[in-house]
Amino acid sequence: MTGIRRKYMKLALRFGTAVCAVGLALIGAATPAHAASGDPLYRIVNANSNLCLTVAGGSSSPNAVGVQYTCDTDPSRYWKFVTGGNAGPDFHIVNRNSGLCLTIAGGSTAVNARAVQYSCDTDPSRRWLLMSGSGGTYKLLNRNSGLCLTIAGASTALNATAVQYNCDFDLSRYWRVTFAGTE
Repeated sequence: MTGIRRKYMKLALRFGTAVCAVGLALIGAATPAHAASGDPLYRIVNANSNLCLTVAGGSSSPNAVGVQYTCDTDPSRYWKFVTGGNAGPDFHIVNRNSGLCLTIAGGSTAVNARAVQYSCDTDPSRRWLLMSGSGGTYKLLNRNSGLCLTIAGASTALNATAVQYNCDFDLSRYWRVTFAGTE
């Protein structure tokens, strides 16, 4: 882990409770470890592209790649934030369509590793912290790597791949988490 990333991770972990408490209050996250019927649903919209985080082709298969796409009514465009299952102020981000969790492929800690969906187990790569940004945006920090969810190359194209990258101030590192109803 680089010195900068280690320092950022320490800050995130130190202040994560306060930041996530604000995030919980704003988005009203579900709480048990597994989301239940009636839970709030959210769209996760990239601040740079204004496109929604989704799973390629609306797949319900493990290891299907996270991409950005038009914010339409396809169930794969909706996510649940589920707490529980560990003592930290972090979340599983669960895809409505598949019931699988957003994670980083293979639990990688490398820059540009792809975001995929996989079973919602206790692996720390399945856990995310919401770090408050400006204008109602958040950075999604992976608990395992200390890197942020972004769109590869800050692309604004449909089907551009979601990856993890350094948590800098590029607009593509920021996401709007918008309430989209209940399940």
